[in-house]
Amino acid sequence: MVQRRFDFGPLPVAPLWSINGVMGILKKDADEVLALILEGKIPWAWDISTKPETRAEWRIWPESVRAYQRSNPSLPSLPSVKAITENSHAEVLCSIIGHSRPVLRGSEIRSIWTCDQQVITRHLRLANLQLDPSASSAAHVSPRIARASFEIFMQSRCTQQNQQRRNT
Repeated sequence: MVQRRFDFGPLPVAPLWSINGVMGILKKDADEVLALILEGKIPWAWDISTKPETRAEWRIWPESVRAYQRSNPSLPSLPSVKAITENSHAEVLCSIIGHSRPVLRGSEIRSIWTCDQQVITRHLRLANLQLDPSASSAAHVSPRIARASFEIFMQSRCTQQNQQRRNT
């Protein structure tokens, strides 16, 4: 009997990776990855936690990890970190979100952040994210979140933006 191969095409890549995913790719522990993020060697990371003062929940743009790999000759190579840091926050978010609609569904944000609905609900309760004013109030529908509130939240939690502010 011959094993049949299935061509599923390219595997989808999550728009943002958790720190655990980056640990597996770089073969480093959480402290080492966090140091790379905080030193700016892996730019474009966001803390999406609802209580950043207690425990961070990092999400990292895959292009940042790839750029780090390319700039580090001891790692297998997958534009440089300098090129990645020159992207504007709007450009990075556009690539993460994948469209320009003014409203995001909660399910889209769950997919971007690789989180559960409770995280979205907590951010809505804390007013970190805002419901779209024209949103339906149906309980069974994924919440419709104003894109502007998502972008503001992401900008406020972005290590790259904070790094650029410190340098100016």
